[in-house]
Amino acid sequence: MSNRHQRRASLREFKREARASLVTYMIEANDPLDRAPVLRDAVAYWRGNLPTRKPICICCKGPFTGDVRVEVAAFLLATISSASPRNASVSGICTACWNTLTDDQLEAAALRVLKAVLPNARFAP
Repeated sequence: MSNRHQRRASLREFKREARASLVTYMIEANDPLDRAPVLRDAVAYWRGNLPTRKPICICCKGPFTGDVRVEVAAFLLATISSASPRNASVSGICTACWNTLTDDQLEAAALRVLKAVLPNARFAP
């Protein structure tokens, strides 16, 4: 199965599950997430698939892979609101953006990402 096919299948599954509502988290990259195994495993999967998925910073679009890459400082994670979610969506925020953008700018970038995944969803502050 190709990486593109895997990403699309993963996105379709996430959209199906997210019809109820989402719970989002913005955490620093060095957080061990010991209290949240689903989030910890999602971040580990994200890190383990950097070379194939080639993610970019949700704020500046800087690449997390390649010769000229940015370092991840934080993650935007989203799970479905259930008693025991099985997976999470993960997006990265680079060090420069994390250290220089305001909370409002980071929240706006997160909202853009979430609206791209769920365009008809209503997001409350």
